[in-house]
This record gives sequence, C-alpha cells and structure tokens, in this order.
Amino acid sequence: MDKLLKDLKGNKYTIIALVAFVAIVVMGYFLYKFMVPNSGNPLYGNRLDGQEVVAITNADINTIKNKITEASKNVISVAVNISGRTINVTINVAKDTKIEDAKKLAPVIVSNLKAVQVSYHDIQVFITNENADVKGYPMIGYKEKSETVFTFSGAK
Repeated sequence: MDKLLKDLKGNKYTIIALVAFVAIVVMGYFLYKFMVPNSGNPLYGNRLDGQEVVAITNADINTIKNKITEASKNVISVAVNISGRTINVTINVAKDTKIEDAKKLAPVIVSNLKAVQVSYHDIQVFITNENADVKGYPMIGYKEKSETVFTFSGAK
C-alpha cells in the first residue's frame, strides 16, 4: 500500500492530466447530447410509419415513366424521385407543347398507382420545356394525398 501511495505521489501530474481528460470527455458528451438531442432518431420521426405497406417499387416508377412518355409525343424525358411521402416527377416537353396538353400528363401518374399509394403520398409534377424562352414554363403541379386533382402554378 505504501508503494502505491509513493507511486501516485511521484506521478501526480500524470494523474491530474488523466482525470482532467476524463472530465473533459464526459462534459463533451453531455454538451453534445444537450446540443443535439435527437441524434440517432429517424430523420422524419414517425411520419413514414406504414410506408412499407404502400411502397412504390422500381417497376411502378418505370410504369409511370413509360405511360407518361406514351401519353404524348411531346414528352422528351421523365424523371421520378421519391422523398419521404412525396413523389416528385419531372417532365421535360418539346418546345411546341401547349400548356394545357402538358397539364394533362399529371393525372397519368395517379392512374398508374394503387389507390392506397395515392392516398399516402403527395405528388409534385415539375414540367419544363426544352426551350427555356417559352411562356408559361416551367410550371409546377401539386396534389396533396387527400385531394383528387392537381393544382398548377407556373411562370407567367
């Protein structure tokens, strides 16, 4: 026991530095937990509960792309991105496409999804024109999950 006390007294600066280091680490941990309390929790909280039941597969996405392309000869490209409970569809149309014809492409999305998928997801449609100078483009269509039709807004 005397030898241990003698060793501790001989290394008192090392022990002080070790205790200080441990104290700083513990304080840093509690400071981090205080500053970032939701660390490790899901990004969307519980808003995505039940998503596995209404999951949109790659086959569903490909069907949507194909049906939109088939719906009009003026469709140049279609991209679909799902983010949380929102389906984002970007449609690029030819320069001579009328605005009303472009708006008719949005319901094609809904008609190629199951009713349970439509009632779970909000749908956004971004319609662009290959010619950036065409009046009325770009435009955005939005359908909330509980709505039946798209609401459009666009450039004037």
